[in-house]
Amino acid sequence: MKVLKIRKLKNGKYKLILEDNSTLELYDEVILKNNILYTKEITDELLKKINEDNNYYSYYNKALKYLNTKMRSTKEIEKYLDKFELTDNEKNSIISKLKNIGLLNDSVFTKAFINDKIYLFGGQGPSGVKNFIQIFSPKTSVLITTKDGETLPTNGKYCVDDIVVQPALEIKTITSNGEIFPSENYCGFEKVTVNVQTAPKLQTKTVTPKELQQSVSPDSGYDGLSGVTVEAIPPNYVIPTGTVN
Repeated sequence: MKVLKIRKLKNGKYKLILEDNSTLELYDEVILKNNILYTKEITDELLKKINEDNNYYSYYNKALKYLNTKMRSTKEIEKYLDKFELTDNEKNSIISKLKNIGLLNDSVFTKAFINDKIYLFGGQGPSGVKNFIQIFSPKTSVLITTKDGETLPTNGKYCVDDIVVQPALEIKTITSNGEIFPSENYCGFEKVTVNVQTAPKLQTKTVTPKELQQSVSPDSGYDGLSGVTVEAIPPNYVIPTGTVN
C-alpha cells in the first residue's frame, strides 16, 4: 500500500494518507524508527509493526503526561501503567526509558519528599504522610522508625502517628581538597571530618662562594629549601695577604 501524503499535525504526530484513502496518525518516534519518511510503500507486515510501535508510544506519552503533573516514584508509575493492557516487557521498557532520560529517579523523589512533606510539611497531616510512605519503592534513603527506635520497612502500612521519618545522613572523612557530595542513598551529612595533609615541596640547592653576601631562596613553585650545599672556593680565587693600614 502506497503512502500518498505525509503531514505533520499540531500535536506533534504525523498524519499519513494511504492510497485507499485510509489515514494513520503516528508519533514522531514511530516515523523515525520505521523510516516512514523515506518509505513510500507499506506492506502488511510493516503496517502491523507500525501499529504495535504506535500503541507502545501512546502509553509512553501517557506516562510522560502523568509525570508532568508532579514528581513521582517508580512504584507510582508501575501502578499507573497497570491500568493499561501492557505486557511486562512493554511496561519495563517504558520505565527503563524514563529512568534513562532522568525523568524517573527514586533517590531524587525521596529527597524531595523529605523536603516537601517532612521539613516543610505544607499542611499534610499524618494520613497524607502515610499515603506517600506506602508508594515508596523498597530501596529508599529514608529511615522509618517507631518512637521506641524500632526500624520499619518503608513499604509497609503503619499507624503514622507512631512513626518518625528521618533523612539518612552520612558521616564522612575527607582527605583531599574539592567539592563534597553525599554518597548514593544519603540525603546529606551528619558529620564531615576534614583531614587534608599536604606535604611542602622542598628544593635542594648548590651555590658557589662569591665576594659579596648571597641570599639563597627557593625557586618559584617550591615551598622551601631542604638543603643548601656551598661549593669549595675556586682555585683561581686570590686570597689577600699583608697588613691593612
